[in-house]
Amino acid sequence: MIAYALLRIAANANRIAMPILRFTDLVAQCLFERRHIAAIERPPPVNPSHRRPRCSPNQMAFHYA
Repeated sequence: MIAYALLRIAANANRIAMPILRFTDLVAQCLFERRHIAAIERPPPVNPSHRRPRCSPNQMAFHYA
């Protein structure tokens, strides 16, 4: 109940126009990411100057000499 009230206060303070249930789902998905609440519905920004790795970042790579 307290978490729901805090989410409503945060949504109203940041003028979020989406439904509150969608907002709570997005907050649950992005809980451990540092993102602005107003930008929670948009995808994260992509920096084109950084090269994307070929392999998955969750996979360890071995380099031979």
